[in-house]
Amino acid sequence: MRHLMSPLDFSVEELDKLLDLANDIEKNPEKYAHA
Repeated sequence: MRHLMSPLDFSVEELDKLLDLANDIEKNPEKYAHA
C-alpha cells in the first residue's frame, strides 16, 4: 500500500501529476466543487 504522507512511495511522474492537479484545484475551485 502506498501512502501520500510518504512521498517516496510515488514516482517522480506521479508526484508531478499530483502537484499539477493541486495547482488546477487551487486555480479552478469551481471545477471541483461537486467533490
